[in-house]
Amino acid sequence: MNQRIGFLIVGFTRFAFIMRLAPYEPNYKPPTNNESFSKQTS
Repeated sequence: MNQRIGFLIVGFTRFAFIMRLAPYEPNYKPPTNNESFSKQTS
């Protein structure tokens, strides 16, 4: 249970961080699904 909560927290903070930087990145493309999202973060 703790692992799942930690994963959600890390995922949410990553998502918020990416959304914060999105307007400042000229070549930013919004993820269409989980696959492209994982490619964007890694």
